[in-house]
Amino acid sequence: MKRRAIFFDRDGVLVVPHVHGGRTFAVTTLEDFQLYPETREALQLSSEAGFFNVVVTNQPDVASGKVPKSVVEAMHLELLRLAAVDRIEVSYDASGSNARRRKPNPGMLLDAAEAEDLDLAASFVIGDRAVDMEAARSAGCIAVFIDRGYVRDPRPQDYDHSTENVLDAVLWCIGHGSASRND
Repeated sequence: MKRRAIFFDRDGVLVVPHVHGGRTFAVTTLEDFQLYPETREALQLSSEAGFFNVVVTNQPDVASGKVPKSVVEAMHLELLRLAAVDRIEVSYDASGSNARRRKPNPGMLLDAAEAEDLDLAASFVIGDRAVDMEAARSAGCIAVFIDRGYVRDPRPQDYDHSTENVLDAVLWCIGHGSASRND
């Protein structure tokens, strides 16, 4: 039996990003890597409800040379250590690339679903940007938008639910039926 998942965007959902001029930017140092206060609880509740927790993140700063891949990998080790994350999928493709794994394309979700036997139609994507919602739709997932009030990022037009933080988003997902987990 396939499992249900919650796919979480990283920056702006689980991790506090830098915000400049109404736009968000990923942190570029391990010292700046900080989880939102509600992140641990949200991921724990998701896991306890039987969801498989997958982080799906575009990290184009590696391709542009702004941050070494080793720093992003260290951030992800920290995320795995601190929170109930089952898998992390990363696109290191450059901004503007139409690569299969770079959101808004659904490649990271499809790859995780194939590797972990996940039921995409019964799974959720929680994100804070239009590209997250587009990836959710392309993969056939339920789309949950965290509205952080970014004024310079395009606002998504198609999603199933909107909320203000990841804990509220997870509680909404759980309210739509817990997953049965077959580990």
